[in-house]
Amino acid sequence: MVIIGTFSLAIANAYFYNFGAWGVGQTASMSPTEIEAFMNDILFTNQYVTCFIRFGRIFSGVGLVLLGYAFLKWHIVSKWLGVFTLLLGLAAMGIILGIPDNFEVYKPLFHVKVIWLIAMGAVILKQGVHLPNQKAE
Repeated sequence: MVIIGTFSLAIANAYFYNFGAWGVGQTASMSPTEIEAFMNDILFTNQYVTCFIRFGRIFSGVGLVLLGYAFLKWHIVSKWLGVFTLLLGLAAMGIILGIPDNFEVYKPLFHVKVIWLIAMGAVILKQGVHLPNQKAE
């Protein structure tokens, strides 16, 4: 789920980056008046991309909640990292469901997810992964 959410977000953000680069190319030699007219005439067809971003955040959030629960239940990594993962997932879902279409509010989640990835990598490198012992039947 986390991977699906991350790829959904990457694809949606690539659309916005491409759209912005196209707009810069179209307005490079225009006067401010021409740019304003150009901007007023653009047909914004990004509703599906906005929805894609929201789905990406929700999928990431659900995946992080499940991952955090698994970390806590089976003691795979440190307890604090399991709690952090669970809370990050809940925050991702809560913000998307509670504050629709406000990308400025969503930005900090991206940075917190990067911090989570760094913490996850550091913990795994330092302590390893603790897999539960298999019971022989």
